[in-house]
Amino acid sequence: MQPGRDVLTESPPTPSRRRHRAAESAAFQAQGFPSERPTGTGELPPFGLIMARPLLLAIAALLGALGGFLLTGNSGYQAQSMLQFSTASLDSLVVKQTGQTLARRVLSADVVSEAERQAGLPAGSLTGQIAAGWEQDSNLVEVSAHASTEAGAIAAANAVAGAVVSLNESQIQAQLQQAHANSSDLLNAEGLPSPAAEDAREAQVGQSLANRQDAITARSGSVVVIDPAAQASHAGITPLMGSVVGLVAGLLLGGLAAVLLGVRGMRISSVRSLRALFPGYRISRTGEAARLVGEVLESGRECIAVVCPAGAREAGLALADDLSAFAGAHGHLVRNLGLVDDRAMALATLGRDARRDVPGIMNADMMIAVVDADSEAAHLLEGQSDFVAVVVARRSRTTVAAVAAAMEAFDRAAPRLVLAR
Repeated sequence: MQPGRDVLTESPPTPSRRRHRAAESAAFQAQGFPSERPTGTGELPPFGLIMARPLLLAIAALLGALGGFLLTGNSGYQAQSMLQFSTASLDSLVVKQTGQTLARRVLSADVVSEAERQAGLPAGSLTGQIAAGWEQDSNLVEVSAHASTEAGAIAAANAVAGAVVSLNESQIQAQLQQAHANSSDLLNAEGLPSPAAEDAREAQVGQSLANRQDAITARSGSVVVIDPAAQASHAGITPLMGSVVGLVAGLLLGGLAAVLLGVRGMRISSVRSLRALFPGYRISRTGEAARLVGEVLESGRECIAVVCPAGAREAGLALADDLSAFAGAHGHLVRNLGLVDDRAMALATLGRDARRDVPGIMNADMMIAVVDADSEAAHLLEGQSDFVAVVVARRSRTTVAAVAAAMEAFDRAAPRLVLAR
């Protein structure tokens, strides 16, 4: 080793070494070890981040559904009554003007006050709760009332429609009475000296009164309730639909919060969440050590590095013992180094020469070493592909960020992710 040369620095690869690495990668991939994997916590899939926080999603969905139910449950009820009016002319413009005028008349203060009186409601209780509209190309006006209860909405709609009819009749009656009074005053005025002339004058006044009454009736027209309110419906969307909309909105907001939070404070919870977060990796449990050994033997690798993020060292040592036992059961001589936490030991046992000549240097068929993810021994192995990396995570103790960093550091070594209890 040259003085001052970093022992962790590898010399630039020659063309022959590049070809050798390419051949290694192809052979490794043929054994089921992907050669390209996502790296870095920033590249974790958004869907995985969302599915890794089921409690957050459940709380957001529950709050959204509850909020939607409360908002729509207080929207009240609405009921409709239908008015029909008549006009002296069938001209469409006259019908339109009459219908629009009647719709505005429904909202007038005298109609609302009369409706409150007929329904026995406090003054001002119907203000802002009434709507009316002329149905185009018809002689119908729809009266709509809003109330907090179904019965209240029905009563209000019918009271307003009835008030419109009664006030219209009262208005016509008042005009007829005024015309009659005017005619009576004219008849009671000083008569003519000639009886024949007086009879003619009275007949003329009577005829004039009849014509005026006919004109008042024709001009005012009639208004009747042809379809009184009999049932009410929820104003706006129903509470059930509001709950569904709130549930969906809650899920969307919860998912957005999960993506924005990322892996901050997130700990490993289950195999399902790991598979969602790391879809490109093989996820195993500690009980699947036998299968893991079989896959490593098929790959032709002679070195296994069990990488332990913070809090997973005991689980990593136990897994190394299981791997040694199963490899021995296949007739292989295994050298289990245990925890390699010494710099000198790491250089002597985990260097490239030692890994590529395990039978000659270790006098064994396979070598297994346990390293902490942030140790110098782990740094010695990072970025290389001539061994199999097994990253161990403990449920509820290991953070997702630590696992993602370890998987990224050993991405060329076809890392397996093993979840321990």
